[in-house]
Amino acid sequence: MANNIYAWSTTPASNAAVDGIDWAEGMSPGNVNSSARQQMASTKAFVADLAGGLVAGGSANAITLTANAGFATLTGGLVVSFKASADNTGATTLSVNALGAKSVRKMSANGDAALEGREIQEGGIYTVKYSTDANGSSGGWILDNPTLPTLTLWAPYTPTFAGFGTVSNVAVYWRRVGDTCEIKGRFTSGTPTAAPATMTMPDGILSLNNGTLLGGTGVYSVASPQFFTILQNSNNNLLSFGVQSATLPGSSGANGSSITSSGNVMTFNAAVQISGW
Repeated sequence: MANNIYAWSTTPASNAAVDGIDWAEGMSPGNVNSSARQQMASTKAFVADLAGGLVAGGSANAITLTANAGFATLTGGLVVSFKASADNTGATTLSVNALGAKSVRKMSANGDAALEGREIQEGGIYTVKYSTDANGSSGGWILDNPTLPTLTLWAPYTPTFAGFGTVSNVAVYWRRVGDTCEIKGRFTSGTPTAAPATMTMPDGILSLNNGTLLGGTGVYSVASPQFFTILQNSNNNLLSFGVQSATLPGSSGANGSSITSSGNVMTFNAAVQISGW
């Protein structure tokens, strides 16, 4: 196929007649113009494939592309860049020039691995290189620039507590890790009441609408460590506190007076999936 720079050789003598180009010794003078133009076209096709102008077809997790370069076999070192049409949500394949779907891989500490989701984002420009060694030597496209999860620095915030009386010595911090809000901190309980024990998350964020889930745990110490749970509520800004006992399940919210007494230092960690992240 023409416009296939990958058919060229690093051995000059092997490039006498390849990719529709005739540079043979004693070639016809009339072939010079067409050979030069074809060489220019093949070079341009290669450059265009690296420029990010290819638009992904197929679906989010089964991408298809038609490259400008006319390669007809999958060999190590093929390179294409493309503009993504959708966010991937899990393991992803790529078929280029209708040569068959091959796994898209990302590099990890243990070698190349399948994508897990969100590494490819709609509108992003991504570069992949074909490796015959990837995916256990089954061949695959190595994604050079997977989108990394958003990671922010820890920042303090002041939550509003309920059910613990007037709290003091509050030190609470949060950060974003991908689609999750991580929260850690401590506070000293006031005089707990028979009201549901809750704490607000940072302003402007809501948990996913996926029911009540265990979001974290905490501990305080009287004579011995006492543990409590932190629960993610569905589609709101509140975290609930619970406690596991003979009469109370840790998977449900509890009143402050059922969890602790006055003057206890409560330390905790929580991780909550956030709507829209």
